[in-house]
Amino acid sequence: MGNYEFHRPVLAEAAVDYLITTSEGIYVDCTTGGTGHSQLILKKIASTGSLVCIDADADAIQFARKQLQTHANVIIRQT
Repeated sequence: MGNYEFHRPVLAEAAVDYLITTSEGIYVDCTTGGTGHSQLILKKIASTGSLVCIDADADAIQFARKQLQTHANVIIRQT
């Protein structure tokens, strides 16, 4: 992975506040990248909720797997 740097999310908290309608929902982050939005979503959903993380970038997927490995309610896929 080297020193690859992902973009920093803009207005992430505001976006996630509007996105989460129920803590037990199923949510999808289609550009998981550096997991900024994913981390915020996970803070707002219950363990019975789910997060699907998708990215085309293999480095982003590897990074996401490392960052989110402790969350049983996360599915990570490369597209």
